[in-house]
Amino acid sequence: MGKRTLELPELRIRSIRKERRISQESLAAIAGLSRSQLSEIETSRTPVNTVRLRSIARALEVEPADLFASSEEGADLSRLRCLFLRLDPLQRTTVLAMLEGLVQQEREPFEAGVDGTLGQQKP
Repeated sequence: MGKRTLELPELRIRSIRKERRISQESLAAIAGLSRSQLSEIETSRTPVNTVRLRSIARALEVEPADLFASSEEGADLSRLRCLFLRLDPLQRTTVLAMLEGLVQQEREPFEAGVDGTLGQQKP
């Protein structure tokens, strides 16, 4: 009977760290790991336990689930969160207002106006 091997899930630690412009040394120090331990985890050369996974997630200010490669939508949301956290409070407020405006436009479709022009909202 052969040995059973478990395939390690692909982690997004390196990509999130690079998006946030954090060095491997800095992340390792914040997460309580050595740089070599973090390197081995990032490259999937060594399995990571839940304690280390949580400490890395906390250091990156993400949820542990965000560290796992997932759907394209999940990756987009994670990237959006990383970028959003780099903004100052005024910029965050502006971005949220813009997003709310976009969502509102989707809910209230534009129709042709009386004069036949597009872009007039339904009264």
